[in-house]
Amino acid sequence: MMKTQPQLRCRTVAALLGVLLILSATARAGDKAVASVNGVVITETMLNAAVSQKLPMTSFHGSIPQERLAQIRSEMLQKLIDNELLAQEARRRGITVTRKQIDEQIALMKRSYASSAAFKRALQKSGLDMKKLRREVAKSLRISELEKLEIQDKVSVSEADMRAYFASNREKFTMPAQYRVRHILVSVDPGAGGKGWLAGLEKARALRAEIHSLADFIRIAKASSSDTTSSAKGGDLGWFHQGQLLEELENVVRNMEPGEISAPVRTIYGFHILRLEAQKPAKKLSYSEINKESLRKRLEKKFKRERREKFLQKLRAGADIKIHLS
Repeated sequence: MMKTQPQLRCRTVAALLGVLLILSATARAGDKAVASVNGVVITETMLNAAVSQKLPMTSFHGSIPQERLAQIRSEMLQKLIDNELLAQEARRRGITVTRKQIDEQIALMKRSYASSAAFKRALQKSGLDMKKLRREVAKSLRISELEKLEIQDKVSVSEADMRAYFASNREKFTMPAQYRVRHILVSVDPGAGGKGWLAGLEKARALRAEIHSLADFIRIAKASSSDTTSSAKGGDLGWFHQGQLLEELENVVRNMEPGEISAPVRTIYGFHILRLEAQKPAKKLSYSEINKESLRKRLEKKFKRERREKFLQKLRAGADIKIHLS
C-alpha cells in the first residue's frame, strides 16, 4: 500500500474537476469507437468531451477552422490513449491507493463548489454517482504514483547538465538592454476629442520649451507632471529592461543619447517628455551571472517531459492500439 505523498497532488483541482465532464461521457448504445487500447474502447462521446474541455465552448461549436479542430481532436485522442496506457500499466504493477487518499482528492473537488449540495448537483447533472467518481479518482491517483516512480523520482539535474545546456544555448542567456529614464506626463482623458488632445500637446510643447538642463527637467516634473508617483522624484522612472516600457516610449528612448530630451510623445495616457539618464547595452551573461535555480527548474521540467515521452513510447510499442478516427 502507498503512503500519502505530496506529489499525489500533482493533479490540479482543475484537472480533477475535468474528470466530471469525461465521466459524464460514458459509452452509450451505438456509440462509435474512435480507438481501443488493448481492447479497452475509447468512444466518440469521450473524445468530444475531452475536446470540449480543451476548447472554449464557442470555439468548439464552429468558430475555429476545421483544420485546427481536426488537429485538436487528434491531440486529445492521443492523450486519452496515453492516459489509458498509464492506467493499465499502473494496474499491471499492482499500484494501489488508500481510501484516505481518495477522500482527500474528492475534498479538493468539493472545495471548488459553494456547498456540498452544489457539488452533489454537479454530480447528478453529469450523470455520476459517488462510486463512479471514487473509481476515477483512484485511477488518477494510481497514474500519478506511476509517473512519480517512472519520471519524477528518476530525474535529477547536475551541475554538469546545467553547464552543458548553458554552453549550447548561450543566446538564451542575455541581459536585455536597459534604460534609466525620466518623464514628465501631461495627461489627456482617453475619451477626449481632438480639441482635448490638441490642448494636451500644446501644454507639453510649452513645458518642453522651458527645459534646458537636468535641473529644469526635475523642477518642471515636480511642479507639472501628472504622474504623481514619479513627479516627487523629479520624473525618475528608474531602470527599465528592453520591453518593459510602453512601446511608443521605448521606440523613442532606444534612439536617444544619455542627457537627451525628447519632443512630446503621445501614448494612451497623454503626452510624455522623456530624458534618457543612462543606458546599458544588451550583453551575454557569464555562467556565474545566471540564475542557477531558474536554470535547474527549466532543465528539470525539460528532462521530465522527455522521460515521460520515452516512457509512453515504450508503453505504446508494447500495446495493441487501434485508431478509427476519420
